[in-house]
Amino acid sequence: MHGNGLSIAQIAEKRELTLQTIEGHLAYYVGKGELSINGLIDQNKRRHIEKTIAGHQSPSLKALKETLGDGYSYGEINLTLAHLRYGDKQ
Repeated sequence: MHGNGLSIAQIAEKRELTLQTIEGHLAYYVGKGELSINGLIDQNKRRHIEKTIAGHQSPSLKALKETLGDGYSYGEINLTLAHLRYGDKQ
């Protein structure tokens, strides 16, 4: 759930946008440090994605998705990458 009590899917439906579009917008703000990743992605999934990222030399979104498989969305991976990029800026 997001701050207004809606899930990402509900926000997408309400705004008549795709899930990927909303996840992309959220990732932008996570990457700037203006939005916390907490509540946007399951913590256990995020930790697993972070470990997978750490195990890649130069992780591309496509390579990460192939490694992680169907249980992980491009949006979840992108949100995690944005979160890590923001952390690197601090």
